[in-house]
Amino acid sequence: MDLHTFLSRTYPFTVTDLTDAPRGLVAQTHIASTAEGSRVFVKVVHAALFKAHLVNSAATHAYLATQLGHRINAPIPTRSGAGVARFGASVVAVSQIIDAPLTEAYDLHTFGQLIGILHTVSVVDRVPTRRIADFEHVALLDTLAAHAFAGTGSAPWRAVIAERLTPWYAPYTHYRERMRHFDKAFRQLPILPLVYTHGDAGGNVVANDAFNLQLIDWDYIGLSEPERDLWVFEFYPEFITGYQRMVPSYEPNEVRLQYAAYRQFFDYLVYFFTVLQHTPADSDVNSAIDNLISLFTDWCPPHLR
Repeated sequence: MDLHTFLSRTYPFTVTDLTDAPRGLVAQTHIASTAEGSRVFVKVVHAALFKAHLVNSAATHAYLATQLGHRINAPIPTRSGAGVARFGASVVAVSQIIDAPLTEAYDLHTFGQLIGILHTVSVVDRVPTRRIADFEHVALLDTLAAHAFAGTGSAPWRAVIAERLTPWYAPYTHYRERMRHFDKAFRQLPILPLVYTHGDAGGNVVANDAFNLQLIDWDYIGLSEPERDLWVFEFYPEFITGYQRMVPSYEPNEVRLQYAAYRQFFDYLVYFFTVLQHTPADSDVNSAIDNLISLFTDWCPPHLR
């Protein structure tokens, strides 16, 4: 069954046209036009780690849509009411389209307020939401990194991977040790209530002007410390003041911000190490290696200290 037919059978609309809408690294994305006169956004994920994110976030995305209204894109459930659907080896999620372009040219004070509004949504037990209070993939990270840097394992490109990553072994071990340091320091801090977090909010804003902002791409939701959404904006005081307008009690904490930054950095490393191990011999592995190296060259400084 093709995707066009699958969507019409699974969701409460009939697809008349399906066009590609390439976006991101981990999913195939499409715009579907329907016989009912609407357009919807379709995400098809086959990366193993991210399929789990999509499934785990579905119920919370639906709940947040009821709480945040027009500020986010709402998910569209299947005919049976499920938040996602299985399509072969992939997971499919469908959501409303917000008629505004993706942008990073937004007012930071306004964006800080929007994240503050998200973080003040009441947490309810009836909505199953994964908790992200710790780095979740330590054993997997260490195994994948050992294979990548040593050229071992079953990856067809293991020799090329090891050769290109060799200069980055020392930075990797440095950051790995810093992660241990901040993990230990974080555990000495008082335990605070967890909040709903987006996980990658800064790059998922759509807006027709700098002040009317809406958030999309909710498959990385988790209950976590606020810093999961805040660390990337720590050097933007206008964002912090906007956030504090909604959450007056918030005060930046170096350890919490650093732990959140390191946790996300190593989450991304796990993903790219996994991609490297599964890149077929007849494909070009260098683009995936370039993406991994960019974490060290473009992503780390100045956030990882």
